Amino acid sequence: MKLLSLTLAMLLLPVSSHSAGQAVDLEKQYSPEYARCLRAGEAAKGVSVAMAACINAEYVKQDQRLNAAYAAAMAKRSPQAREALRVEQRAWIKRRDASCEEGLSGGTIDMVERPGCRMAMTVTRTLELEAAARPDKAAGAASIGVSEARAFPHAEGVVDLLIIGPAARTLYDRLPGRGAANACGAAGLHKGDGKMVCTKLNADYSCHVWLDAPKQSLADPEEDDC
Repeated sequence: MKLLSLTLAMLLLPVSSHSAGQAVDLEKQYSPEYARCLRAGEAAKGVSVAMAACINAEYVKQDQRLNAAYAAAMAKRSPQAREALRVEQRAWIKRRDASCEEGLSGGTIDMVERPGCRMAMTVTRTLELEAAARPDKAAGAASIGVSEARAFPHAEGVVDLLIIGPAARTLYDRLPGRGAANACGAAGLHKGDGKMVCTKLNADYSCHVWLDAPKQSLADPEEDDC
């Protein structure tokens, strides 16, 4: 309980700010070919199969843009900040895919609604990553001596809390035992039992803490979170 209390207390420390996303005019982000595709042939008549073909073709382009933006953002970060972005991106993909399954009717319109939703969310995420890759945004939290905490929701009220910066070092130092290699082959020295794992990589520190929010206790991590 002492470590859990310490973890929760970390949330009261100053953290780096992330401005809320601004409204995005998605139409300006799509390629000219996409607009032409929707205005031509069966797609212009509202035929779902034809419209879906246009959307899927554009989605491929937007997914490539997303991957490029992600790579650029990763390239400008410290090892610690790259870990934070990697976890954030994995969580975002899960949220996007889950969100775009909600409200589907089970009819043919789903072949338009599902990829359309994914494409819109992908464009929005790409703009966030492109902004994060700019020189004034790319510095990792550790490089400016600021702690950062990000919460990634999972099923049944479980939250994966990622902490980086000085707060993570405090947790690492408080965990018992000596740092050891990770069984999954991850770089750095690791402490913890799975529910709370902290990593030291060179001079950078990060911690993953799995919390059961409704029970206000530590939770078991997802099985595939190696």
